Amino acid sequence: VNINIKLNECKTHLQKQNIYSCILGFKEALELMKSTRMLASDQKELYKDVNKFQDQLAASKTFRDVYGPVTFRDDDFDTSLDFMHQLIIIKEEEVQEIMAQRQLDDEANQKLGALANRKEIIDKACLALERGDFASVQDIIGGDEEVRFYLVNLYNSDGINNRRNGDYDKAIMQYQKAIAVQPADEHLFYNLARAHLEKEEWPEAQEAIRHGMEVNPEFREGMRMNQYISDQKPA
Repeated sequence: VNINIKLNECKTHLQKQNIYSCILGFKEALELMKSTRMLASDQKELYKDVNKFQDQLAASKTFRDVYGPVTFRDDDFDTSLDFMHQLIIIKEEEVQEIMAQRQLDDEANQKLGALANRKEIIDKACLALERGDFASVQDIIGGDEEVRFYLVNLYNSDGINNRRNGDYDKAIMQYQKAIAVQPADEHLFYNLARAHLEKEEWPEAQEAIRHGMEVNPEFREGMRMNQYISDQKPA
């Protein structure tokens, strides 16, 4: 009974386009299914209802807009549960990204006043990046870490905003500029990979996250994303 109640809650969330609440509830329903013993006849009816809900979830425009096209296999609920975990991880990381970016924005604003006498360096670096002359950026910045921090935050913030607004091509361009300024930051490669994922550019996304893991072999978020891409990308 608890499973049916949870499944009905998921359907309500889906109708209201509350996708995160929907997948969170569906994960809980699937976990209950794994831990609940039931009669074969009851199990058959429940499996039928869950398969039907999975079809509704995959067909939902809101779900596809957020997570892309997905195909669920009937009765393969272990795979469905693993996938719900992945979706929840992605959402949690997005919340963490927002909080981290706010902190970076605050720090960048505090430093902006101190950078007034470095405007010429910043302008030269920005001009080179806009022209696509990434090779000369390191020479322009030199050892000025405050300028480097400011520029990375500038382009990374713009990339994040463009990705959230659905302008994935612009987001990718801005992340690439941030990486040109600071190629030793695995989180920039992670952001770049996410933008490629939004465009369903699976090889490009995997290449970006692998670069991030080369920067930091212990990059756990990168490992999870790389596994997610390997599991989900078309054959």
